[in-house]
This record gives sequence, structure tokens and C-alpha cells, in this order.
Amino acid sequence: MAVRPPQIVYGVFKGMGDLLWAVPVIVSELSGGNEVHLLLFPSTALVDFCSLVNFGPGRNRLSIHTLPRKMRDVLTFMQQFRRLSPSMVWISPHAPPADSSWKIPLALWTLKKLFWPGAQIVGASSERLSWIFDVVLPVDRKLPLKLREWSMYYMFRDGSVPVAPSPPRFDDEIMELANQRPSFDLVIHPGATAKNRLWPSSKYPELIDLLPQVWKIAVLGLPEDVGPLEK
Repeated sequence: MAVRPPQIVYGVFKGMGDLLWAVPVIVSELSGGNEVHLLLFPSTALVDFCSLVNFGPGRNRLSIHTLPRKMRDVLTFMQQFRRLSPSMVWISPHAPPADSSWKIPLALWTLKKLFWPGAQIVGASSERLSWIFDVVLPVDRKLPLKLREWSMYYMFRDGSVPVAPSPPRFDDEIMELANQRPSFDLVIHPGATAKNRLWPSSKYPELIDLLPQVWKIAVLGLPEDVGPLEK
């Protein structure tokens, strides 16, 4: 009988930017032979985004799960996760302290108590409910996302991984396009999943006035994101 590789539950992500800079940690764990169960908020866009990311040769050991949308989905979710036996539950430090969720640590702690007695919950000391974690790490949440996630991982792995993360990679088709001459000098994406990340649309004209007039600028986003800027 084949021995199943060690399992890690990793989460929880709501935005693509947060998830993007978790990719180096996920790739490192997959490269080490571990099985990663990635937890996402229920979003088709997030799941589709994962299909564009290159998680390396260990991609077949990555499973993607979404949190239940409705109460009737909770039972299915619980049944799915009770079959796991992770050695570690990794709570990403992507959110600023004021926006970190107490519900996510509590939910993962509950799953541990119910189904995963051998798992270690690992999280940042600045996380809400950090006192329920098994391993607490002093992460500087003022660091850019690129370094925030990896610095915690570097501490957890006792410096056995590189100091800086490798940049995330996308599938081959996207990487080929990335090498082409850009069509624009600047792309503005005014949308965000959290209100505290939205910059007032009235600020953009002032910003654009400061840029070289010869620059070609594109505004990218959903109609409700782009509309205020068009006005």
C-alpha cells in the first residue's frame, strides 16, 4: 500500500493578490513532497485564477477547496475535511491585523479538535485568537505581501529555505505573453474585494496629471470599477 504524503491545510484566501504571494510557499511545500489542501472563499474567479498559476511538478498534490456558501453546504464540507489528517494547518498572515478574521482561526481550530488531533496550527502572533495556535510566529504585517507570507514561512522552516521567495509563475502561454513588448505604460485596476482597499476615484485625475503625458494608460476592471473613473 502506498504511503500518503504529509498533508497541509492552507488558508484562507479571498483576494487574488493575497493568494498570488502565497504561491511560493505552496510551491515549496509541494516540492518537498507534501500534499496541500488550499482553502478559498467561494469565488469562481479565485478558483479559475488557480488554474492559471504554475504550481510546479507537484501540482497533482494540490487540492483546492472552497468554504461553504450556505448552511446546507456545511455538512458536505465537514464530511470532506474529516477524511483529511493534516500535520499542519497554516493560517496565512496576508490580511492587516485590523482586517484579520477571528472566524477563520476559530473554524480551523474547531476542525482540528473534531478531526485532526495531531495537527499543529501555525499562525502570526498578530492574528486574532493567536492564543489558540500551537506555533505562534512574530510576523511584521507591515511588510509587503511578497515578503510577509515568506518571512513567516522562513521562520517556521528555521531558515532551511531561501531568504527571499521565488517569483510566482503562470502557465506557459501567459509567460510567453509576458515577454512581449507591453501595450501600455501603466495599467490601473481600481477595484478591490475589500472597501478599505478602494482608493477614491476622485484621486485618479490628480495622479494621472503627475505622469508623463506620452504614457499610454489602461483602466482594467469590472464595469462598476471602471465607471466612476470614466466619469
